Amino acid sequence: MDLQLLNELAVNGSRPPLYTVERRRQLILDMAKQGFEVADLAYQLLNIGPTVNSGRHWLMPWERSAYHHLRRLADAGDPSAQCLAALVIARWGLDMRNYERYVVQAANAGQPYCIFLMSAILNPPAKYWQKTPVDERKSEELRVLAARKGVEWVQLYLTSLYSQGIKGYPLNIGKAKCWLSLAEQADTGGTLTEKSNLIWLTQQAQGKGIDISEHYDPKQRRETKLTN
Repeated sequence: MDLQLLNELAVNGSRPPLYTVERRRQLILDMAKQGFEVADLAYQLLNIGPTVNSGRHWLMPWERSAYHHLRRLADAGDPSAQCLAALVIARWGLDMRNYERYVVQAANAGQPYCIFLMSAILNPPAKYWQKTPVDERKSEELRVLAARKGVEWVQLYLTSLYSQGIKGYPLNIGKAKCWLSLAEQADTGGTLTEKSNLIWLTQQAQGKGIDISEHYDPKQRRETKLTN
């Protein structure tokens, strides 16, 4: 549920025709009812709805007790709470030094989504609030690790890079399709746009005579090429 929750929270709004904000809200509430306290706190603190960025940069009075409780869980060493606390801090424009602290702690504990956030911290240029030195090579390593651990946003990002052959990634439709198939397993409704893009880019590659016959095994995290 930890990974599922963070994947859901990364999707902004609805993804028609089947996925709605109400479905997302209900899914998160169901997690809370099953005893996943961090899901309940996410529901209270992240304004889950069609537009998650309200423009305000403060907590409402009725949100503060939930936030303080979340911080207590995070400071006690709960990686899920640490990663959610980082998202809440970023969402409402709170102290970004605590954002970095929680991301680093959760990433070191292996929390998948915070591994992705850590890759963003390490990616140049340095942010005004960060103490961690930038390291572009390490950033890329962590980004791929987050994708392998199931972070949908990064899987879709790699799909885009491989399907276009940009930012140092070779054009490889087989790897793009494999990363997309992994992203679809998250079932957040966030893959539809990238799926449409990939269909179009595959047709473009075919028209240019580019070999698109390679296939990779998602169970082996797209590293194993399959033979027909």
